[in-house]
Amino acid sequence: MKINIVKYRQVSKASRLDAEYFQPQYESISRGIQSYSGGCDTLDNLVDVNDAKYQPKRKQTYKYIELANVNGGEITGCTEDEGQNLPTRARRKVSAGDVIVSSIEGSLDSIALVVDEYDNALCSTGFHVVKSEGGVNAETLLVFLRSKIGQQLLQRGCKGTILTAISKDEFCQIELPKVKAEIQSQIKRKVTEAQKLMREAKEKYSQAEAFLLDELEIK
Repeated sequence: MKINIVKYRQVSKASRLDAEYFQPQYESISRGIQSYSGGCDTLDNLVDVNDAKYQPKRKQTYKYIELANVNGGEITGCTEDEGQNLPTRARRKVSAGDVIVSSIEGSLDSIALVVDEYDNALCSTGFHVVKSEGGVNAETLLVFLRSKIGQQLLQRGCKGTILTAISKDEFCQIELPKVKAEIQSQIKRKVTEAQKLMREAKEKYSQAEAFLLDELEIK
């Protein structure tokens, strides 16, 4: 039987008593990030986490993004309705360039970059809304948090009983590598290219569907 022993100061610093938090794989990831040649820092020192509540105007129509609307690193749809008809969790306002990150265990991979189409949309309070400013660009943050190690760090931060989630405090203390500027630029180019290809693929699929329905003479 494997046993992992941690020191009291580690428990005190983390303010956690649950054994899962101190599993060896998490410590291994942390050591790897801390040894990165570019250095590292906590998420809140590299980006801005916006948890401000927004009160929708009753008669104004909004685009509303739920957890189910995020798949494969992109926002795949939304609900459009007047503020008076939106659920009470529709209280986060997002801007193009933000990264939205699910806080709910079980959907931690629901992470996406907000594109121009969803500028000024609302999203669920089940998301952390991150504005990248200086330390790490949005595309690098997106790729890191959706990666295997990013997902494990989000999982590590989750706690709770009825609804297990990663709180803002735990989210802000995730360690991020200070990825070199030239690497961040390459990641941004690749993500931008991937988004373009996905848009083109959707257009081609829609064209193929329309072609088939025309052939079948079904409208």
